[in-house]
Amino acid sequence: MKLTLELTDIDYGALVEFALPLLQGKLAQSDSTAAQMLAKIAQMPPSIAAGMIDFLPQDTKNELAVMLVNQNKDRIIKAVTEYAEKKGLSFRIDSFSAEE
Repeated sequence: MKLTLELTDIDYGALVEFALPLLQGKLAQSDSTAAQMLAKIAQMPPSIAAGMIDFLPQDTKNELAVMLVNQNKDRIIKAVTEYAEKKGLSFRIDSFSAEE
C-alpha cells in the first residue's frame, strides 16, 4: 500500500520552531543552499528564526519544509504509529519521505 499525503497551508514558522533545534548540526554540513541559509537562521532564537522564514521566497520555504520533514521522518513515523495504535489500528510504515 502506498499513501500520498499532500499538505497545504503549512505553518512554516511552527515547523521551523519544532524541527530546527534537532537539525542545527546537520544543516551546516549540507550542500543545499536552503540548508545553509537555514543554518544561519538556526543561530537565532527559535521564535525569531520562525519569523524570518516568512520573508523567504515560497520555493525556498517549500525546500526547507521538505528537508525538515525528511530529517524528522523517524519521529513522524513513530507519532503516526502511536496514534494509530491508540485508535486500534495496526500497520507498519516501511518508508516515508517528502518531495516537492
